[in-house]
Amino acid sequence: MEVMGCLESVEFKLSSKFYAAWVWDSQSIFEPALNLQEVDMVGLWARDLLCGCLTSLSVDGKLGLVDAMSLLRDGHQFHELAMLGGLLEDTEQLHHLQLDVLVHPALRVLQIHKPAILKFFCVPSLIELEIVQCILWDPYTNEFATIATFLSHSPALQIITMTVDWFDLGHITDDVTSQMPQLQCLRLKVRCDDGPEDASCIFVDLTLDVLPKLVELAIDGNITLRAEKLAVMLNHRSMIGPGLQHVSLRCTSFLASDIECEVLQQMIEDGLELDINGK
Repeated sequence: MEVMGCLESVEFKLSSKFYAAWVWDSQSIFEPALNLQEVDMVGLWARDLLCGCLTSLSVDGKLGLVDAMSLLRDGHQFHELAMLGGLLEDTEQLHHLQLDVLVHPALRVLQIHKPAILKFFCVPSLIELEIVQCILWDPYTNEFATIATFLSHSPALQIITMTVDWFDLGHITDDVTSQMPQLQCLRLKVRCDDGPEDASCIFVDLTLDVLPKLVELAIDGNITLRAEKLAVMLNHRSMIGPGLQHVSLRCTSFLASDIECEVLQQMIEDGLELDINGK
């Protein structure tokens, strides 16, 4: 118990991970941990955890909605929160629930599994957001609208990382980008089980006058990308704002003619940091 009183950071990890986080009866072990600020739990969840004193919490394992809402309600001092395992409840069921929206003024970094939980809290000072899995096109869950509404209350967002299906790429620039005026870094992990499909539409969409402060773009997936559309987008963005400074692409196929390679090489010589499949 004396040791717990000195701890500022602690990690608990089950040797075997289950579908749901194992609810740990910690028997008030955290009561003397008055200096505890950072907790990382893998595969388990301690209901006795004193969330009100924590600045950073990570839970890797599915939580029930009651536990998730409890930690959101009590963790008003969180600067960083990761709920990477998601929720036990069915996604469609969550989208039809009506609960009070919790405001988290201190939270800066948020990582979640699916967007449904975004319905239940508001983070006005959020700087970085990661969504592990999105299915934007599904009309039953309407994740696109959930994300857009959440982002409308997080105007300070600078970094977003999303995992999306390749056919959902168009949704990102339809309305979601209009909710991120301060965004500087866009990271997309693109699922394409039957790929590689051509995902160059993201370059076309970024040719529109969106995300005026964007300087970093990363795209990773079993996809095809085209140098022609990339070059047009890079040139356009350099004329409407600061221009992209860092571009990282991981794709199955990158289609480029000799002339297009020369154009990109000139951009590199002019200061662009361009990484295509590690080259």
